[in-house]
Amino acid sequence: MDNPLRNCGRLHSLAGIEYAAQSMAAHGTLASQNSQRLPFLGYLASVRDLTYSTEWLDKAPAVLEIWAKCLFQSGSRSIYQFTLSGEGVTLLSGRFAVVYQP
Repeated sequence: MDNPLRNCGRLHSLAGIEYAAQSMAAHGTLASQNSQRLPFLGYLASVRDLTYSTEWLDKAPAVLEIWAKCLFQSGSRSIYQFTLSGEGVTLLSGRFAVVYQP
């Protein structure tokens, strides 16, 4: 109930975009550590092919799973595909374009 993304006591499924973006940021940080370079500051540039099966995450399972895959990365930009699911049911999916600033 204390989730800061709630609005009027409800958590819209689009809040899952933030969850997926955080998982991609974590991936970027881990990847930069593996390559022994400093992580870049990333900005979400676009969301594409967004689909969701429920309007509210309030009714989603307590444990959510986020799957994200980097489809493309070149210098200052990357494209990720993501899926947010709960108990094997896809709740939200799409693609992100991310731009980086060193």
